[in-house]
This record gives sequence, structure tokens and C-alpha cells, in this order.
Amino acid sequence: MSNAIFSNLKLKIETSLRQMTNKILPLCSYHDRIEIFINLHSNFEYGLVNQALCCALQSLMREYILLINQLDSEFLKGELNLQKLWYYLQPSLKIMESLVKLTYDAEKSKGGALLNKIYQLMSESTDQ
Repeated sequence: MSNAIFSNLKLKIETSLRQMTNKILPLCSYHDRIEIFINLHSNFEYGLVNQALCCALQSLMREYILLINQLDSEFLKGELNLQKLWYYLQPSLKIMESLVKLTYDAEKSKGGALLNKIYQLMSESTDQ
């Protein structure tokens, strides 16, 4: 997806910068996907388990937005470069990737079935 952005703009960007940017860009689509899930599934007709999941996702998204605001502040001070940005965003990338997988798995689930999917995802992603 991000390669298409660069090819459409026909920019001449150094390969290492392009690769670094391509690693960071998925965070944008992850954020959008999670926000869409929260907005849709936090309604009462999806049940209490979905509402609780959406509440937890909202809390994590607030923390992510706080990180982005802190990075923006560093950028405005002139203290942020692409390598530093990548260093700060790596943990968020892994977390957001797992959350997006959860939203796709939980799309059509409610109640106990949703709890089972959450448990299964937790079991798969835990280091043993």
C-alpha cells in the first residue's frame, strides 16, 4: 500500500528512508481500522462483551494518541528524526498489529464466542 503512495507521487527518496517510512505507515491504517471497530461495535446491540472490548480499545487508543502528541512535540522542538521516530513507534506497531487482528477476528462475534477469540489471540501472542 505505501509503495503505491510513493510511486503515485513519483518522489525520488533515498531507499533507506523509503524502507523506514514503509515500516511506519501501516500504523495509520491500523489506527483507522481500530477506530472504525470501536465506533461500530460499542453500540448496545453488539452486547456487553463488545462494549467492554471497545472500552479497553479506546483506552489503548488514548495512550497511542498521547504518544503521537509527545512525538509531535519533539518534532516541533527539532529533536525528532526518522530513526528516533521508528525507535519510539516499534512497540506500538506490534501492539496495534495484534489489535487489528483482534478486530478482524471479533468482527462477527458476540458474548462467549468473542471471549474465546480474545483468549485464543492472547494464547497465540504470549511468549512462553
